[in-house]
Amino acid sequence: MVDNDPFYTEDIGNDNVVGPTKGFENETNIKPSNPQAFQSYMQQPLESKAMLPPDAMTPMQLMGNDKNLAYSANMGSVNNQSDELLNNIQNVKNKLNNTPNLKFESFQRKLLNTKLASSNENIRAAAKQLKLKMGKPPASFNSLTPVTRFLSYLSDGERQINKVKAKLSQISSSNKHLKPADLMLIQVKMSQAQQELEYSSVLLGKVTEDIKQMINIQL
Repeated sequence: MVDNDPFYTEDIGNDNVVGPTKGFENETNIKPSNPQAFQSYMQQPLESKAMLPPDAMTPMQLMGNDKNLAYSANMGSVNNQSDELLNNIQNVKNKLNNTPNLKFESFQRKLLNTKLASSNENIRAAAKQLKLKMGKPPASFNSLTPVTRFLSYLSDGERQINKVKAKLSQISSSNKHLKPADLMLIQVKMSQAQQELEYSSVLLGKVTEDIKQMINIQL
């Protein structure tokens, strides 16, 4: 082991004795016991580039991407995002309305309520950025059935998005513009709402599939 270690040095003194602190200028040169092995090690190429995959982005590139995202926010992209949200809302509403005897486990009901309520809050936050009159938030009384409560979140979100689309059309036709920061905030809130709606759609799909399996078993 000693012969193969390029950093091995001879005994430099008694380990039990701590001498006074010395500056670098007073240190004596320490030579490795195997100069050839040490020289070979020092000549090896650096492996730092191998720490990242070939297509990995550098921190500077990531910063550039953030700038590109900021520049990509415009009324056209927000309007397209609004259309996607409306499609997702309609998809979830169809699953709620078209599945007979829709029943949820306790954890499914709580999770769906959390996701759909949060989605609605994000949509209303996007609408608020355009200074729209949103009206009262959807009812979430415990007396409501889960399906009724979920549909109230979705219907209110649908109304708010249609108001956003109408406002964007009005601004565009008057040749006015929104601040990039406002557009970015609207887009972020809509993206968050989109993710929560997509999750809700997947969860509902699982619930409806379980119900269909139970019906087939009973038949």
